[in-house]
Amino acid sequence: MELNEVHTEHEQATVSLKVVLLIFAIVLIGALAYLVWAANTAPDTTDNSAATKKTTTSETVDWKTYTNTTMSYSVKYPGILKVWESTGEGPLSTRVAATASARSIAIREDTKNDNVNAVFSLNGTSLSTLSVETIKTEFVYPDNLAVVSYSVGGLSGYKVTDSITTGVVSDFYFVKSSTAEVIELVVLKNSDTAALILASFKFTK
Repeated sequence: MELNEVHTEHEQATVSLKVVLLIFAIVLIGALAYLVWAANTAPDTTDNSAATKKTTTSETVDWKTYTNTTMSYSVKYPGILKVWESTGEGPLSTRVAATASARSIAIREDTKNDNVNAVFSLNGTSLSTLSVETIKTEFVYPDNLAVVSYSVGGLSGYKVTDSITTGVVSDFYFVKSSTAEVIELVVLKNSDTAALILASFKFTK
């Protein structure tokens, strides 16, 4: 075999090795990019109650409790706030102190004035089932929603962030297993108080 033929075969082998290494590098980079993308877009299925249970208990020990007998739930709130019953369109149209049978309430400062320091609201819904698709029917602009799985206090549901609705930080939907009724919880003001109110929510039966 002539010397130039040996060189040619060696060069071909080197080129083939480089091609294999290049393909391997491309595949590796693609796999890493996919893993990063998957980690950033995976639904939040973490039960947030474990991390906040101790803090919630200590910080809400002196809070009042509102119990709704119609929809069978209870929620805690600080004494400086009051539970108002929504009697108009939406949680901000409140006029009277909430009764135990209210279908929609707002937790806010002790005032009857509209749009004043509302922190949190809870509402019964007309949804027959709880899913991403049915939740989107509740909103005017469903394409602007970010819907992820969410759990708190042993309840599993969905967290909805709507970039269009002014003033609403997040909506939370949970379904009562005994009646399959879907309850909507709305964080109207992003604060530690709102987070503690959310963490205290539970179905009573």
